[in-house]
Amino acid sequence: MDMREPPQTILMEGRDHLQWGRYAIRELDRSAACFMSVGSDSHSPACVFKGDRRFPNEDALLLVHQEGRFLVAVADARFGLESSHGLLRGLADRLDEIPASHAALTDRLVNAFDRWRHDPELAYDGCRSATTLVVAVYDRARRQGFGLSVGDSTFAVVGGDLSPVAVNPINSRCLSLTTQPGSVASLSAPFTFATQPGQLLLAFTDGVNECHYRYPETSITPRHMQVLFHDAGFDPREYARALGRLAMDGVSGSPGGQDNIALVVVAA
Repeated sequence: MDMREPPQTILMEGRDHLQWGRYAIRELDRSAACFMSVGSDSHSPACVFKGDRRFPNEDALLLVHQEGRFLVAVADARFGLESSHGLLRGLADRLDEIPASHAALTDRLVNAFDRWRHDPELAYDGCRSATTLVVAVYDRARRQGFGLSVGDSTFAVVGGDLSPVAVNPINSRCLSLTTQPGSVASLSAPFTFATQPGQLLLAFTDGVNECHYRYPETSITPRHMQVLFHDAGFDPREYARALGRLAMDGVSGSPGGQDNIALVVVAA
């Protein structure tokens, strides 16, 4: 008999968060929190790349917890929300056990991709939607984790004795319906990471580090993330709120909130 606890899951889709200047936070057992917003600038240049002006938030996020292990994912689509929403729906669907290895996570991603391709609501002829994806698994008891990355969404560690550091490779790749299922694994760059006591794990789309659209130098930087950590403390909800609000407001007088924001914070 399988005595494992069933996983706890939070799935947030941009289609449900469309009010400019507003945000939503969901929390999981005070050990993790999720932040989502369409952004605060309805005239942002990013709007040019939306697939449907009725649905300007094309980000999605996923958080799963099971017996001290976490699966965290964020996805940032362009030209339509079908890819980000479809992939994370596929990852969440029938997930009774968090993958325990890179190979198992890759298999899960390929399976999620296949589910998206056959979702009658999200996969259709002529779909142009393409998405970034970063997905990671973290074992709190071992203080170790691993993940897969496609595109420019970020997985980072903040707090402790080290400056914030992104641990996933960043590239210009994406996943779309034109991607062949056999190519999903080769497009997904693997990464590993370790943590110290008192750190936070962050997964976020580029609505954070490019809150001033396509100007990372005048957007949130690792220095801002570290300052926020000292202010908010080791509290995932408060840190998620502080970082998300800063992304919406902008830094040092530069514009902010110019792209969708999906953010997950987990206490390491």
